[in-house]
Amino acid sequence: MLAGLVRELDPGRRFLPASASGPAFCADARDFGRGLHHDVHGPWLYAGSPGHYAFFNGDDALFRSETGTPGASRPGLLRALRGRCDAWPPTADNPYWTHRGSWWVPWEAVGESFGPWRRDEDELEQFARCSRFLQKESLRYSAEATRRRAPQASGFLVWMGNEPFPNNANTSVLEYDGMPKPAYYALKKAFAPLHVSARYDRTDYRTGDAFRAEIHLHAEYAEALHPAAGAVVRAAAFDLGGALLAEREFAAFPLPSGSAPLGAVAFAVPELAEPVFLLRLEAAALDGRTLAETTYLYTATNGSRAWEPLRSLPEAGAVTIRPASRSDREVLVSNQSSVAAVELWMEAEDEAGRPVRFADNGLTLLPGECRTVGWSGRSGRLSSLRAEGFNARAEYLGDHA
Repeated sequence: MLAGLVRELDPGRRFLPASASGPAFCADARDFGRGLHHDVHGPWLYAGSPGHYAFFNGDDALFRSETGTPGASRPGLLRALRGRCDAWPPTADNPYWTHRGSWWVPWEAVGESFGPWRRDEDELEQFARCSRFLQKESLRYSAEATRRRAPQASGFLVWMGNEPFPNNANTSVLEYDGMPKPAYYALKKAFAPLHVSARYDRTDYRTGDAFRAEIHLHAEYAEALHPAAGAVVRAAAFDLGGALLAEREFAAFPLPSGSAPLGAVAFAVPELAEPVFLLRLEAAALDGRTLAETTYLYTATNGSRAWEPLRSLPEAGAVTIRPASRSDREVLVSNQSSVAAVELWMEAEDEAGRPVRFADNGLTLLPGECRTVGWSGRSGRLSSLRAEGFNARAEYLGDHA
């Protein structure tokens, strides 16, 4: 409208359009390859499997200046701010959810990927976990796919960063009180100077389907990454019990300048004891130091909704969290179960009762795997820590356990 008014009233004036400058405001898959997507906005929803992956694999936008996906706030905050309202169900006819973010009421979106939910049975904790996972999966793939197209794609801005109003669900990656959502940690990795990513077509498979993922290494500002002059990238697929399904290694010496494809890992999806498998990508220096790591989840649905199997995984019953021996600002998370602990999310307070932030969160740990995670807070010790995932929960064992 403003551009049209300038052309009409002051035709000699140079006019620079604001974002999105188009020519199309949002990218449309039907227009890929036509040169219509320069600076674009959207989409703001996870498009499911395979739709979301097909869209971003075919995307030709030069600059994604606003792309988002909604995710629910954590259940503790949802319950703490509800007053006399009902936190369940998260539906469009619940005033608590319409007042706190009517654009992003997640009932339908979560149901499309995870299956139906009962309105008369409060499952807020599990439901919020599913909503937050969809935001993480959606934004990570959108950002990584854009980075894989560099320099043809020049940037990606997530909408949005912080939450200025206590919406129950929104596109923010930081909650109202400043706590990160799982999507925050996925984007932290996707935007890191050194990152390793996978390009795939879908997340849901049937037994016997061909799985294929192209592996890409991203190295910006390579001179700042020394002494890591190169990297060995390992791509390994595992079932939920930790059995190796496929593996490939790639050498990248020297590190690429920008983004570079390394090759692909491919296999036929076998009949699995549990309908979930994962792909672990690790980039390591010659001395063995891990430089970057990314874990992707997939399901063998055999007809169910794409992410529905995550709701009924066998329990990983031997997950522990202890203080790390080398630092009082680190914890050691260990999974001694016979199955992987999927998307373990940690929440903690320091001795002053203030929430702390972790260097990484939303962990998926294979059987027998341990991970040391740093945390930051105002006081020197943790007073409490709780962790819960799709199939695991753990309490902090403390300094004297």
